[in-house]
Amino acid sequence: ERPVTSLLKRETIEVPLIARTKRSALGRLVEVANATWQIYMPDDVLNAVLEREDAMSTAMEGGVAIPHLRIPLPDALGVSMIAFGRTAN
Repeated sequence: ERPVTSLLKRETIEVPLIARTKRSALGRLVEVANATWQIYMPDDVLNAVLEREDAMSTAMEGGVAIPHLRIPLPDALGVSMIAFGRTAN
C-alpha cells in the first residue's frame, strides 16, 4: 500500500478552495487535480464523483468530506492522487 502522503502533492492542494456549493467544490477539486495532467477525462471523473455522492454522501461531521470514485476509471486517470481543498467557511 502507498501512504497517503505519497498521493498528496503541493500542486493538488488549494487553500482556500473557492467554492460555495458542494457541486462547485467537487468541480474545483477535479480542476485542481487536472492541473497535474494526470486526469485524462476530467468530465468523466467529475461525473463519477457526483454519482458517488448522489448514491451515498462522503460528508462527515464537522464539514469534512472524502469524495472519491465508486468504480475505478483506469482510462480517465494516469496515477492515483489526492486533491485537497479547504473553503473559507
